[in-house]
Amino acid sequence: MSICNLLSYLNPFAYFPKTTTQVVDSHREIDLKTWDFEDKKVHLIRHGNKLKSKLICPNRNIYIAPIGLPSNSSIDKAIARIKSLQAFVDANNNVTFDHIYKSKLDSSSYIDTDHWAVTLVDNGKVKKHDPFTWGGHASIIIEKVENNKHIISKVGLAKDGLDIGKINFTEDYHYDSKAIFSKSVTWIRPKHLVEKMISNIEQEKHKSKTQRIPMALRGNGAIGLDDKYHNCFTWARKTLEIAKIHLWKSPSIVSPIIITPKSYIGPNLLTSKEIIWVTIKGSKLKFDITEEIDKIVKGNPWKLAPKANGEPFEEEVISGKIDFRKKDPIIELGTPIIKLIDEKGKILRINAKEIVKKAILDEAFKASVASTAKKVDKFIMGYKYDAIDQDGEKTTENMLALGIMTIGVASVLLGGPQNLIIISGIASSALGIYTKFRSNK
Repeated sequence: MSICNLLSYLNPFAYFPKTTTQVVDSHREIDLKTWDFEDKKVHLIRHGNKLKSKLICPNRNIYIAPIGLPSNSSIDKAIARIKSLQAFVDANNNVTFDHIYKSKLDSSSYIDTDHWAVTLVDNGKVKKHDPFTWGGHASIIIEKVENNKHIISKVGLAKDGLDIGKINFTEDYHYDSKAIFSKSVTWIRPKHLVEKMISNIEQEKHKSKTQRIPMALRGNGAIGLDDKYHNCFTWARKTLEIAKIHLWKSPSIVSPIIITPKSYIGPNLLTSKEIIWVTIKGSKLKFDITEEIDKIVKGNPWKLAPKANGEPFEEEVISGKIDFRKKDPIIELGTPIIKLIDEKGKILRINAKEIVKKAILDEAFKASVASTAKKVDKFIMGYKYDAIDQDGEKTTENMLALGIMTIGVASVLLGGPQNLIIISGIASSALGIYTKFRSNK
């Protein structure tokens, strides 16, 4: 027997099982978890018996902040809890951690106490003898987090008489996917905007006790219908605007006969997607480029990505130099980048510069039908020109513009819109000849 084995008999601790404990180096930082964002990273760091967050920005700036530990919790329990939460970064680069829940209506969308979900759905049951149900029924489904619970509510305008509507608001709605026939994408909005929308709905519901809500089957904006009337879809579309969800509307000059949820609600339908505005800074020009952007993504479902501060996108403002006074028009634009989120939650960046340029040229052409070359330029540039020195030239120009407008209106009344295209071509040529003649004088 070796001396070591012999001594073990004399060692009273030799008979107890060996235990190991993890020793944390108080001088070394341990990276416990990383949350990846589009352009930032948040690290959960342990430094001895302390926790902190480390935010790394694209410009390599690093923001470190301590994380307070509950007095009744060990550091290991605190670590386990924080790792189960989602990290959030606000506009001031402050990092917070919170519970998150996956949306019941969209597996790629998540909600928490400060970000709630809104979805437009068609959940109508068609009843053979009730025309109000033939086109479906629109409702708004709201998902929120309160007291660490995922709560779902449903609200919509329903018939309460021949031309009277009532607001049905189910606070704790049991969501059943089989009851949904079609739906839009799910929009994530800051809590304060959804609360504002809910408050407005509650006020309208309370007001309806003494003042009726005008309702008509064909919906607001249908041809020949008074503007005060809504159906379930147009009421929902108007209500969503409070939460800064502005749905696209067709720019057609002919109003629809009827607006139905069945025809207007769907993840691929433009009428269930947000409108995309681009504004030229310093001018009166504002362009709806929704259709063109939708074509680029082949009509697949998408929603607008929020701004850096978490607030909803409302419009893209770009700089621009536009001059139509010369033979070759000058159109110099900043680069509008439209950011979308696809159905899988992926960010898409679309350069819309050529789309906006084409929209400017189209707008200039439309203006030329009822205006002179200088009036086109005034419309585009948004500023006043000096008066023409020679009264004769000014009178001739005004007469020509008036003649073109008269011909344009007459062509539509007598021969239909197709004649307007022919007349506009002739008018544009006449304007070009006149302008060239005047410049050579």
